Amino acid sequence: MSGVQGSDPAATTGNAEQSAEQATEESVTLQELLDEEESLQADAAAVLGGSDEKNCSYPHGYVDRQALYACSTCTPPGKDPAGICLACSYACHEGHDLYELYTKRNFRCDCGNDRFGDFKCSLFPAKSAGNRDNLYNHNFSGKYCRCARPYPDPERTEPEEMVQCVVCEDWFHLNHVGLKGVAIDSIDELICDECMKAHPFLWKYKLNIGSLSSSVSLGSAVDVETESIAKRPRIEICDPADKSSVEKDEAHCIFSRLPEPESVPETGAVWPTSWRRILCRCEGCTSLYETEKLSFLPSPDDTMRAYEKRGEKKREGAPDPLMNALNGLGHVQKIEMIDGYNNLKNCLGDFLRERAEANAVVTTEDVHNFFKGMKEMQSKKAAAVPGFFCR
Repeated sequence: MSGVQGSDPAATTGNAEQSAEQATEESVTLQELLDEEESLQADAAAVLGGSDEKNCSYPHGYVDRQALYACSTCTPPGKDPAGICLACSYACHEGHDLYELYTKRNFRCDCGNDRFGDFKCSLFPAKSAGNRDNLYNHNFSGKYCRCARPYPDPERTEPEEMVQCVVCEDWFHLNHVGLKGVAIDSIDELICDECMKAHPFLWKYKLNIGSLSSSVSLGSAVDVETESIAKRPRIEICDPADKSSVEKDEAHCIFSRLPEPESVPETGAVWPTSWRRILCRCEGCTSLYETEKLSFLPSPDDTMRAYEKRGEKKREGAPDPLMNALNGLGHVQKIEMIDGYNNLKNCLGDFLRERAEANAVVTTEDVHNFFKGMKEMQSKKAAAVPGFFCR
Protein backbone atom coordinates (compact mmCIF):
# COMPACT_ATOMS: atom_id res chain seq x y z
CA MET A 1 0.00 0.00 0.00
CA SER A 2 0.83 3.59 -0.19
CA GLY A 3 -0.90 6.79 0.85
CA VAL A 4 -3.46 5.64 -1.64
CA GLN A 5 -3.91 1.98 -2.39
CA GLY A 6 -3.98 0.85 -6.01
CA SER A 7 -4.28 -2.36 -7.98
CA ASP A 8 -1.43 -4.88 -8.32
CA PRO A 9 0.36 -5.14 -11.69
CA ALA A 10 0.13 -8.23 -13.87
CA ALA A 11 2.35 -8.77 -16.87
CA THR A 12 3.44 -11.61 -19.14
CA THR A 13 6.07 -11.76 -21.83
CA GLY A 14 5.67 -13.58 -25.09
CA ASN A 15 8.19 -15.39 -27.28
CA ALA A 16 9.15 -15.20 -30.93
CA GLU A 17 6.68 -17.91 -31.97
CA GLN A 18 3.61 -16.25 -30.45
CA SER A 19 1.15 -14.68 -32.84
CA ALA A 20 0.55 -10.93 -32.71
CA GLU A 21 -2.86 -11.57 -31.20
CA GLN A 22 -1.43 -13.74 -28.43
CA ALA A 23 1.28 -11.20 -27.67
CA THR A 24 -1.34 -8.46 -27.35
CA GLU A 25 -3.45 -10.54 -24.98
CA GLU A 26 -0.64 -11.96 -22.85
CA SER A 27 1.90 -9.12 -22.81
CA VAL A 28 2.32 -5.55 -21.75
CA THR A 29 4.42 -2.97 -23.50
CA LEU A 30 7.80 -2.15 -22.06
CA GLN A 31 6.74 1.43 -21.37
CA GLU A 32 3.78 0.19 -19.34
CA LEU A 33 6.08 -2.11 -17.41
CA LEU A 34 8.59 0.68 -16.73
CA ASP A 35 5.83 3.06 -15.62
CA GLU A 36 4.35 0.43 -13.31
CA GLU A 37 7.77 -0.43 -11.88
CA GLU A 38 8.51 3.23 -11.19
CA SER A 39 5.16 3.59 -9.43
CA LEU A 40 5.73 0.48 -7.32
CA GLN A 41 9.21 1.62 -6.33
CA ALA A 42 7.83 5.00 -5.27
CA ASP A 43 5.11 3.30 -3.21
CA ALA A 44 7.63 0.97 -1.56
CA ALA A 45 9.94 3.88 -0.77
CA ALA A 46 7.05 5.79 0.81
CA VAL A 47 6.06 2.88 3.05
CA LEU A 48 9.42 1.34 3.89
CA GLY A 49 11.87 4.24 3.62
CA GLY A 50 11.36 5.48 7.17
CA SER A 51 11.59 2.04 8.79
CA ASP A 52 14.56 -0.17 9.71
CA GLU A 53 14.69 -3.34 7.62
CA LYS A 54 17.47 -5.03 9.63
CA ASN A 55 16.74 -4.40 13.31
CA CYS A 56 13.56 -5.10 15.27
CA SER A 57 11.97 -1.83 16.37
CA TYR A 58 10.93 -3.22 19.78
CA PRO A 59 13.85 -1.66 21.75
CA HIS A 60 12.70 1.79 20.55
CA GLY A 61 9.37 1.35 22.37
CA TYR A 62 6.19 2.77 20.87
CA VAL A 63 7.57 4.14 17.61
CA ASP A 64 5.98 7.37 16.38
CA ARG A 65 5.31 5.84 12.95
CA GLN A 66 6.56 2.69 11.23
CA ALA A 67 5.67 0.15 8.54
CA LEU A 68 3.71 -2.74 10.08
CA TYR A 69 2.46 -6.18 9.07
CA ALA A 70 0.17 -8.81 10.58
CA CYS A 71 1.01 -12.49 10.15
CA SER A 72 -2.06 -14.62 9.44
CA THR A 73 0.12 -17.74 9.66
CA CYS A 74 1.11 -17.09 13.28
CA THR A 75 -1.91 -15.06 14.43
CA PRO A 76 -4.83 -16.04 12.14
CA PRO A 77 -8.25 -14.35 12.36
CA GLY A 78 -9.97 -15.44 15.55
CA LYS A 79 -6.83 -15.13 17.67
CA ASP A 80 -5.61 -11.99 19.40
CA PRO A 81 -4.36 -9.59 16.72
CA ALA A 82 -0.68 -8.70 16.58
CA GLY A 83 1.58 -6.44 14.55
CA ILE A 84 5.18 -6.97 13.49
CA CYS A 85 7.79 -4.49 12.31
CA LEU A 86 9.46 -4.44 8.89
CA ALA A 87 12.63 -6.23 10.02
CA CYS A 88 10.68 -9.06 11.68
CA SER A 89 8.54 -9.49 8.56
CA TYR A 90 11.79 -10.31 6.73
CA ALA A 91 13.76 -12.22 9.36
CA CYS A 92 11.08 -14.04 11.35
CA HIS A 93 8.11 -14.44 9.01
CA GLU A 94 9.62 -15.16 5.61
CA GLY A 95 7.23 -17.39 3.63
CA HIS A 96 4.29 -16.63 5.94
CA ASP A 97 1.02 -15.05 4.85
CA LEU A 98 1.24 -11.38 5.80
CA TYR A 99 -1.29 -8.57 5.79
CA GLU A 100 0.27 -5.24 4.82
CA LEU A 101 -0.88 -2.56 7.26
CA TYR A 102 0.97 0.35 5.64
CA THR A 103 2.09 2.49 8.60
CA LYS A 104 0.66 3.05 12.06
CA ARG A 105 1.62 5.37 14.90
CA ASN A 106 2.68 4.67 18.49
CA PHE A 107 3.03 0.91 18.00
CA ARG A 108 5.51 -1.51 19.54
CA CYS A 109 6.48 -4.68 17.69
CA ASP A 110 4.61 -7.77 18.96
CA CYS A 111 6.74 -10.40 17.20
CA GLY A 112 7.39 -13.32 19.56
CA ASN A 113 5.35 -12.09 22.54
CA ASP A 114 2.47 -14.00 24.17
CA ARG A 115 0.19 -13.38 21.19
CA PHE A 116 2.45 -15.72 19.19
CA GLY A 117 2.36 -18.68 21.59
CA ASP A 118 5.64 -20.61 21.47
CA PHE A 119 6.96 -18.65 18.48
CA LYS A 120 9.92 -16.44 19.41
CA CYS A 121 11.41 -13.44 17.63
CA SER A 122 14.83 -14.22 16.17
CA LEU A 123 15.95 -10.57 16.19
CA PHE A 124 14.97 -9.57 19.72
CA PRO A 125 13.70 -12.56 21.74
CA ALA A 126 13.74 -10.80 25.15
CA LYS A 127 10.31 -9.18 24.84
CA SER A 128 7.62 -8.60 27.43
CA ALA A 129 4.41 -10.62 27.40
CA GLY A 130 2.49 -7.92 25.53
CA ASN A 131 2.24 -4.27 24.58
CA ARG A 132 -0.74 -2.83 26.42
CA ASP A 133 -0.69 0.53 24.64
CA ASN A 134 -0.88 -0.95 21.14
CA LEU A 135 -4.14 -0.28 19.32
CA TYR A 136 -5.61 -2.88 16.95
CA ASN A 137 -8.43 -2.81 14.41
CA HIS A 138 -9.77 -5.16 11.76
CA ASN A 139 -6.82 -4.35 9.48
CA PHE A 140 -4.87 -6.89 11.54
CA SER A 141 -7.29 -9.54 10.26
CA GLY A 142 -6.90 -8.47 6.66
CA LYS A 143 -10.09 -6.39 6.52
CA TYR A 144 -10.41 -2.73 5.54
CA CYS A 145 -13.00 0.03 5.27
CA ARG A 146 -16.58 0.12 6.50
CA CYS A 147 -17.30 -2.76 4.13
CA ALA A 148 -14.73 -4.96 5.93
CA ARG A 149 -13.34 -6.34 2.68
CA PRO A 150 -9.83 -7.69 2.05
CA TYR A 151 -7.28 -5.83 -0.05
CA PRO A 152 -6.91 -6.57 -2.85
CA ASP A 153 -10.52 -7.71 -3.03
CA PRO A 154 -10.83 -10.89 -5.16
CA GLU A 155 -14.45 -10.06 -5.94
CA ARG A 156 -13.65 -6.68 -7.50
CA THR A 157 -13.15 -6.57 -11.24
CA GLU A 158 -11.96 -2.97 -11.35
CA PRO A 159 -8.91 -1.36 -9.71
CA GLU A 160 -9.70 -0.12 -6.22
CA GLU A 161 -8.32 2.92 -4.45
CA MET A 162 -8.45 3.56 -0.72
CA VAL A 163 -7.29 6.34 1.61
CA GLN A 164 -6.13 6.02 5.22
CA CYS A 165 -7.91 7.98 7.94
CA VAL A 166 -5.58 10.24 9.94
CA VAL A 167 -7.31 9.38 13.24
CA CYS A 168 -8.38 5.71 13.30
CA GLU A 169 -5.83 4.71 10.60
CA ASP A 170 -8.27 2.35 8.88
CA TRP A 171 -8.43 2.41 5.08
CA PHE A 172 -11.58 3.54 3.24
CA HIS A 173 -13.22 3.60 -0.15
CA LEU A 174 -14.28 7.23 -0.52
CA ASN A 175 -17.88 6.37 -1.36
CA HIS A 176 -18.13 4.55 1.98
CA VAL A 177 -17.32 7.73 3.95
CA GLY A 178 -19.73 9.97 2.03
CA LEU A 179 -17.13 11.36 -0.39
CA LYS A 180 -18.16 9.73 -3.65
CA GLY A 181 -16.91 11.72 -6.62
CA VAL A 182 -13.99 13.36 -4.79
CA ALA A 183 -10.79 13.07 -6.84
CA ILE A 184 -8.49 10.78 -4.91
CA ASP A 185 -5.38 12.54 -6.25
CA SER A 186 -6.54 15.77 -4.57
CA ILE A 187 -6.52 14.27 -1.08
CA ASP A 188 -3.61 15.07 1.19
CA GLU A 189 -5.17 13.81 4.42
CA LEU A 190 -8.56 12.30 5.27
CA ILE A 191 -10.57 11.96 8.47
CA CYS A 192 -13.37 9.45 8.04
CA ASP A 193 -17.02 10.17 8.82
CA GLU A 194 -17.10 8.19 12.08
CA CYS A 195 -14.00 9.95 13.42
CA MET A 196 -15.47 13.35 12.52
CA LYS A 197 -18.60 12.38 14.46
CA ALA A 198 -16.50 11.22 17.41
CA HIS A 199 -14.55 14.51 17.42
CA PRO A 200 -17.06 17.12 16.25
CA PHE A 201 -14.86 20.06 17.27
CA LEU A 202 -12.82 19.33 14.12
CA TRP A 203 -15.71 20.57 11.95
CA LYS A 204 -15.20 24.01 13.43
CA TYR A 205 -11.71 24.02 11.93
CA LYS A 206 -12.78 22.39 8.69
CA LEU A 207 -15.60 24.82 7.97
CA ASN A 208 -13.48 27.86 8.87
CA ILE A 209 -10.22 27.03 7.13
CA GLY A 210 -10.64 29.92 4.71
CA SER A 211 -10.91 32.38 7.61
CA LEU A 212 -7.45 31.63 8.90
CA SER A 213 -4.50 33.81 7.99
CA SER A 214 -2.72 33.20 4.72
CA SER A 215 0.50 33.43 6.73
CA VAL A 216 0.09 29.68 7.18
CA SER A 217 0.53 27.88 3.86
CA LEU A 218 -2.16 25.25 3.34
CA GLY A 219 -0.94 24.04 -0.04
CA SER A 220 -3.01 23.61 -3.18
CA ALA A 221 -5.51 20.99 -2.06
CA VAL A 222 -7.75 23.38 -0.14
CA ASP A 223 -11.38 22.31 -0.01
CA VAL A 224 -13.41 25.11 1.57
CA GLU A 225 -16.90 26.53 1.40
CA THR A 226 -15.90 29.82 -0.22
CA GLU A 227 -19.31 31.51 -0.38
CA SER A 228 -19.99 31.40 3.36
CA ILE A 229 -16.38 31.96 4.38
CA ALA A 230 -15.87 35.02 2.19
CA LYS A 231 -18.21 37.01 4.45
CA ARG A 232 -16.34 36.13 7.64
CA PRO A 233 -13.53 38.25 9.13
CA ARG A 234 -9.99 37.00 8.74
CA ILE A 235 -8.39 35.64 11.89
CA GLU A 236 -4.68 36.15 12.42
CA ILE A 237 -2.85 33.25 13.99
CA CYS A 238 0.63 33.00 15.46
CA ASP A 239 3.59 30.94 14.38
CA PRO A 240 3.42 27.70 16.47
CA ALA A 241 7.21 27.34 16.24
CA ASP A 242 7.58 30.56 18.23
CA LYS A 243 7.17 29.83 21.97
CA SER A 244 6.19 33.43 22.71
CA SER A 245 3.40 33.19 20.14
CA VAL A 246 2.08 30.02 21.82
CA GLU A 247 1.92 31.90 25.12
CA LYS A 248 0.13 34.68 23.29
CA ASP A 249 -2.39 32.17 21.94
CA GLU A 250 -3.25 31.18 25.51
CA ALA A 251 -4.53 34.70 26.08
CA HIS A 252 -6.86 34.53 23.09
CA CYS A 253 -7.58 30.96 21.97
CA ILE A 254 -7.81 30.65 18.19
CA PHE A 255 -10.42 27.90 18.41
CA SER A 256 -12.78 29.94 20.61
CA ARG A 257 -12.70 32.82 18.12
CA LEU A 258 -13.87 30.69 15.21
CA PRO A 259 -17.60 30.96 14.36
CA GLU A 260 -19.70 27.98 15.37
CA PRO A 261 -21.01 26.07 12.31
CA GLU A 262 -24.78 26.10 11.92
CA SER A 263 -24.68 22.48 10.77
CA VAL A 264 -22.07 19.92 9.86
CA PRO A 265 -22.03 17.28 7.10
CA GLU A 266 -22.36 13.60 7.93
CA THR A 267 -19.38 12.73 5.79
CA GLY A 268 -15.67 12.35 6.12
CA ALA A 269 -13.48 15.43 5.76
CA VAL A 270 -10.69 16.05 3.25
CA TRP A 271 -7.93 18.27 4.63
CA PRO A 272 -5.43 20.41 2.70
CA THR A 273 -1.66 20.28 2.90
CA SER A 274 -0.23 21.47 6.24
CA TRP A 275 -3.71 21.92 7.73
CA ARG A 276 -2.44 20.82 11.15
CA ARG A 277 -0.52 24.08 11.43
CA ILE A 278 -3.79 25.96 11.93
CA LEU A 279 -4.69 24.01 15.08
CA CYS A 280 -4.63 26.11 18.22
CA ARG A 281 -1.88 25.21 20.69
CA CYS A 282 -3.06 27.08 23.76
CA GLU A 283 -3.25 25.28 27.09
CA GLY A 284 -6.98 24.67 26.86
CA CYS A 285 -6.82 23.22 23.34
CA THR A 286 -3.83 21.07 24.25
CA SER A 287 -5.92 19.61 27.09
CA LEU A 288 -8.75 19.05 24.61
CA TYR A 289 -6.50 17.05 22.28
CA GLU A 290 -5.32 14.94 25.21
CA THR A 291 -8.89 14.29 26.36
CA GLU A 292 -9.94 13.33 22.84
CA LYS A 293 -6.78 11.16 22.49
CA LEU A 294 -5.65 13.30 19.56
CA SER A 295 -2.40 14.65 20.98
CA PHE A 296 -0.65 13.68 17.77
CA LEU A 297 -2.74 16.00 15.58
CA PRO A 298 -0.79 19.26 16.07
CA SER A 299 2.52 17.50 15.41
CA PRO A 300 3.84 18.01 11.87
CA ASP A 301 6.08 14.96 12.35
CA ASP A 302 3.03 12.68 12.56
CA THR A 303 2.06 13.13 8.92
CA MET A 304 2.83 10.60 6.19
CA ARG A 305 4.63 13.35 4.29
CA ALA A 306 7.04 13.82 7.20
CA TYR A 307 7.55 10.05 7.46
CA GLU A 308 8.33 9.81 3.75
CA LYS A 309 10.80 12.70 3.99
CA ARG A 310 12.62 10.90 6.81
CA GLY A 311 12.86 7.87 4.54
CA GLU A 312 14.21 9.97 1.67
CA LYS A 313 16.86 11.49 3.93
CA LYS A 314 17.79 8.04 5.16
CA ARG A 315 18.19 6.71 1.62
CA GLU A 316 20.25 9.74 0.57
CA GLY A 317 22.72 9.07 3.37
CA ALA A 318 22.91 5.31 2.75
CA PRO A 319 26.27 4.01 1.44
CA ASP A 320 26.47 3.01 -2.21
CA PRO A 321 26.98 -0.80 -2.33
CA LEU A 322 28.79 -0.51 -5.67
CA MET A 323 31.30 1.99 -4.27
CA ASN A 324 31.80 -0.18 -1.20
CA ALA A 325 32.70 -3.10 -3.45
CA LEU A 326 35.02 -0.96 -5.58
CA ASN A 327 36.91 0.34 -2.56
CA GLY A 328 38.33 -3.15 -2.00
CA LEU A 329 39.82 -3.37 -5.49
CA GLY A 330 43.12 -2.19 -6.92
CA HIS A 331 43.30 0.87 -9.16
CA VAL A 332 43.36 -1.06 -12.48
CA GLN A 333 40.58 -3.44 -11.38
CA LYS A 334 38.52 -0.50 -10.19
CA ILE A 335 38.82 1.27 -13.58
CA GLU A 336 37.91 -1.92 -15.45
CA MET A 337 34.91 -2.55 -13.16
CA ILE A 338 33.58 0.99 -13.57
CA ASP A 339 34.08 0.83 -17.35
CA GLY A 340 32.25 -2.49 -17.55
CA TYR A 341 29.40 -1.26 -15.38
CA ASN A 342 28.93 1.93 -17.39
CA ASN A 343 29.06 0.01 -20.66
CA LEU A 344 26.39 -2.45 -19.50
CA LYS A 345 24.20 0.38 -18.18
CA ASN A 346 24.46 2.33 -21.46
CA CYS A 347 23.84 -0.71 -23.64
CA LEU A 348 20.88 -1.87 -21.59
CA GLY A 349 19.47 1.67 -21.55
CA ASP A 350 19.69 1.91 -25.35
CA PHE A 351 18.11 -1.52 -25.74
CA LEU A 352 15.15 -0.75 -23.46
CA ARG A 353 14.69 2.74 -24.90
CA GLU A 354 14.40 1.38 -28.44
CA ARG A 355 11.80 -1.16 -27.36
CA ALA A 356 9.81 1.48 -25.47
CA GLU A 357 9.86 3.93 -28.39
CA ALA A 358 8.69 1.15 -30.71
CA ASN A 359 5.90 0.30 -28.24
CA ALA A 360 7.19 -3.28 -28.39
CA VAL A 361 7.21 -6.12 -25.88
CA VAL A 362 10.46 -7.63 -24.64
CA THR A 363 10.53 -11.35 -25.28
CA THR A 364 12.67 -14.01 -23.63
CA GLU A 365 14.55 -14.39 -26.91
CA ASP A 366 15.30 -10.62 -26.94
CA VAL A 367 16.84 -10.86 -23.48
CA HIS A 368 18.94 -13.88 -24.40
CA ASN A 369 20.14 -12.15 -27.57
CA PHE A 370 21.04 -9.01 -25.66
CA PHE A 371 23.30 -10.78 -23.19
CA LYS A 372 24.70 -13.03 -25.91
CA GLY A 373 25.72 -9.90 -27.78
CA MET A 374 27.24 -8.44 -24.64
CA LYS A 375 29.37 -11.57 -24.19
CA GLU A 376 30.50 -11.41 -27.80
CA MET A 377 31.38 -7.75 -27.37
CA GLN A 378 33.41 -8.53 -24.26
CA SER A 379 35.26 -11.42 -25.88
CA LYS A 380 36.15 -9.33 -28.92
CA LYS A 381 36.91 -6.32 -26.70
CA ALA A 382 35.14 -4.25 -29.30
CA ALA A 383 33.92 -0.75 -28.67
CA ALA A 384 30.58 -1.41 -30.32
CA VAL A 385 28.42 -4.16 -31.73
CA PRO A 386 25.64 -4.05 -34.34
CA GLY A 387 21.90 -4.06 -33.69
CA PHE A 388 20.57 -2.78 -30.39
CA PHE A 389 23.90 -2.92 -28.60
CA CYS A 390 26.07 0.10 -27.87
CA ARG A 391 27.01 2.15 -30.89
